[in-house]
Amino acid sequence: MSPLVLLHAQGGDGANFDNVWQKLAEDYHVYSMDYYGNGKSLHGPSLYNVVVIGEAVISFIKEVIQEPVTLLGHSSGGLIAAYIASITSLCRQLILEDPPFFSSQGERRKTSINYVDLSTVCHQFNSQEVEKDFVLYYFTNQYAWNFFPEKSREKVRKKMVAMTAKYCRKHPDRNLTVLFWTKATLKAYKGMNNYDSLFGETFYNDTFHGGFLMRHYCNRLRVKPSSWKLRPLLERWTFNDRLE
Repeated sequence: MSPLVLLHAQGGDGANFDNVWQKLAEDYHVYSMDYYGNGKSLHGPSLYNVVVIGEAVISFIKEVIQEPVTLLGHSSGGLIAAYIASITSLCRQLILEDPPFFSSQGERRKTSINYVDLSTVCHQFNSQEVEKDFVLYYFTNQYAWNFFPEKSREKVRKKMVAMTAKYCRKHPDRNLTVLFWTKATLKAYKGMNNYDSLFGETFYNDTFHGGFLMRHYCNRLRVKPSSWKLRPLLERWTFNDRLE
């Protein structure tokens, strides 16, 4: 049975793939990860870079799976997957979904939607001590408000934030649900209640790559196309102990 490791985007967790778990598990042994700073895995600023997280996943593959895997990474999970594939022979197949290779480093990162939205909101949240609920803080300050008509923006924002605050107080451990907010938009909040805003800070201050520059991915990475042949097993994993 071929192992498939899923690496989610920042702000979410392994459950972000729950809509495809069953289909993938028809043929693959699926391992859906929560990596450091997200979901139920360990939180700690020293863990938040592609090298540390990548090495933890590599240790997991060696110690638990014990054979080469197919790696699928979404967004920042794609950066981690590419790092793993570029330095080990443990990646048999690599699938990358929207990894921000060159747009998430240096001055160029400041023009990315991640920087002007999630990373900047994380930085603002970490720079104050009054607000404690990051989900509510992000909803209140998200860049998406700029797409609302200017005349009605603040009126709508005030009402929506009030509804969101009420929901967050009543359901602090649930994924956010807001009246009139589309399901597609709310997907961004799935798993955010277990997200460490200091993780987002690493994209704001350009430390997530841990000194591993994008050219190293491109110079070392060799992707060999292969058809998907995805058997029915699924495991959800978190990193609550650092694998040495």
